[in-house]
Amino acid sequence: MTGVEKSIQDKHGYHFFSEAQRNDKMKKEERIETIHKRAYEYANSGRFSGWQEIEWKLRKDGLFEARDELDRPAMRSELDDLCRKAHLSSEVKSRESDHAKEENTENGSFPR
Repeated sequence: MTGVEKSIQDKHGYHFFSEAQRNDKMKKEERIETIHKRAYEYANSGRFSGWQEIEWKLRKDGLFEARDELDRPAMRSELDDLCRKAHLSSEVKSRESDHAKEENTENGSFPR
């Protein structure tokens, strides 16, 4: 336990924390969970080129713990791989859409 977290210890050695302390801890856990969830959502979106852009976006969103949470080589590598795959997938879909539009135009059909 750090000096910042003060608790009351009963005769059995159990520590009791104030409601505010429990909420702060819960909030931090929720923030960490949100960082991980959003990092993977962002990586799979195709809008980010890698973990650094994701970290920047998360910190811009007010999730400042993102720097520490993404400071793991395996996680960074995984996010980079997901970004690359999602970006390639979105490029393929874009090309297919462009190709379909060209075919419709050549056939005299125009999308509405």
